[in-house]
Amino acid sequence: MNVERYIASGKLEAYILGELNAADEQEVLRAASEYPEIREELDVLERTQEQLAFESAVAPPEGVRAALFAQIESAETSREETVPHITAEETEKPVVPATKPLQTGRRLPRWVPVGMAASIVWIVLSTGAALYFWQQWQQTEEDLQLASAQNLEVAQQYQRAQENREGLEQQISVLSDPNVQRIALQGLDISPDARAVVFWNANASQVYLNPSGLPALSANQQYQLWAIVDGAPVSAGVVPLESENDLFQMEQIANASAFAITLEPLGGSESPTMEAMYVMGEV
Repeated sequence: MNVERYIASGKLEAYILGELNAADEQEVLRAASEYPEIREELDVLERTQEQLAFESAVAPPEGVRAALFAQIESAETSREETVPHITAEETEKPVVPATKPLQTGRRLPRWVPVGMAASIVWIVLSTGAALYFWQQWQQTEEDLQLASAQNLEVAQQYQRAQENREGLEQQISVLSDPNVQRIALQGLDISPDARAVVFWNANASQVYLNPSGLPALSANQQYQLWAIVDGAPVSAGVVPLESENDLFQMEQIANASAFAITLEPLGGSESPTMEAMYVMGEV
């Protein structure tokens, strides 16, 4: 027999793993008993399998050891009670030693370590790829949020530009209308430097106000425009607090002889506060 070729054939490993049929197992046992090299290789495989088994062993739960010994003791007691009585003649019979079967272990196939290494490499690569794509997704989401914010800002700027354009078109329309009369409101004693301008279309009863020359307001205060109609003040509305336009359309007024602006509480008053009148101008 070519011992080296037989060892390299893989039959010894298959025997350790229990993959051979009865005939092949007997063949391995005969070869191991006849050739020391095969016996030695088989012993090495057995020790390797035992070492792997010990390294991968899992500690049993607490209480298993005590329960196992209790079962062994109970089995020993039962066996002693059931063992038949052996006579003296039977004890004198020669004892024929039984052939000790070849003790073999079991080991893992040779491809298992390679497969485990390949699995570990695959896990590492998969984890790295997942992390990379997650980071790319996060960056894409941030870029999308930034683009959305920029688009919103552009839309707001466009809206403000539209409002400004409409306001300018309105001012041009008002100022170019030959039926519109310009009435300059001059500052009174409470604020001599205050200024305002009323544009009044008497035919259409339309009133527009440019309050850009009025002093800054304090908290909870608001300017209110009044028209003097038949000698009595009539409210033409409060001046908006915040706006980018310089020209505001106020409430319609007919047959006005003068216009004035007073400082009132926030939201305006039903009648003007005379001591808080800032500007006034006659038609």
